[in-house]
Amino acid sequence: MIVKMVITMGFQQSIEIFNTVGQVVTEKEVSNDTTIDLSAHGTGVYFVKVSNDNGAVMERVVIQ
Repeated sequence: MIVKMVITMGFQQSIEIFNTVGQVVTEKEVSNDTTIDLSAHGTGVYFVKVSNDNGAVMERVVIQ
């Protein structure tokens, strides 16, 4: 599964992807649109956290 992040405001963003036990499986700093390939992590539920100086958002992603 490929996750595409669209950065509209041009701010520096921190992207962290967690598994269900809270371990960080991917971490990336970006300031432009980016894609993250989750296929190497296998099936399951993951949480994608995008944060910057203004706050953070977390979304659940299910890979089947």
